[in-house]
Amino acid sequence: MQNGEGKMKQIVKATHLFIASLLFAVALVTLPSSAKAQNMCIPKPALIEAMGRKYNEKETEYGVDGRSKSYVGVYVNAKTKDFTFTMTPKGQPNVLCAIATGTEWEQLPGISKGIISDGSLISISYSKESGNWQLMYVNKETGAISMVTNGNSWELVIDLNASSI
Repeated sequence: MQNGEGKMKQIVKATHLFIASLLFAVALVTLPSSAKAQNMCIPKPALIEAMGRKYNEKETEYGVDGRSKSYVGVYVNAKTKDFTFTMTPKGQPNVLCAIATGTEWEQLPGISKGIISDGSLISISYSKESGNWQLMYVNKETGAISMVTNGNSWELVIDLNASSI
C-alpha cells in the first residue's frame, strides 16, 4: 500500500506542476479575452498603457511571488470586471507579461477571484495584515483545486467595491 501512496503523491505533484505550467503556457500562446496583444511580454509601460487605453483596465492589486521574487499584478476594468493577471519575468523588472485573462473579477474580504478564459476559477487569498497571499486554481472540468504559487506584499490599490467607481 505504501508504494501506491508514493505513486499517488507523485501523480498529485506532477498534476500541480502541470497546472502551473499550463497557466503560463496558455498565456504565452493566446490572450482570448481582455488584453489581446500580439506579444505577451513587452516593456512594462507599454503593456500598462495598452491595457488602460484599449480595455480600461487599471492595476487593482499586486504582490511579490515567493518563488521567483517577481512582481505579480491584477489589472481590472471596474465596470465590466474583465481582468488581466500579469507577472514580470524573473530578473526582468522592466518587462511585463499578461499571464491570464478573464471575466467576473470580484474582491471580497481576504480573497479576490475571477473566471479565466477556459472557464476555470483563479483566486488569490491574502492577509491584509501580513500581505501574504496564495494563488489557487480550480479546474472547471474536474473540480480539482491546486495551489499555483504564493508570496508576500499583497496590496489592494483600488477597491472595486468603493462607491466612487
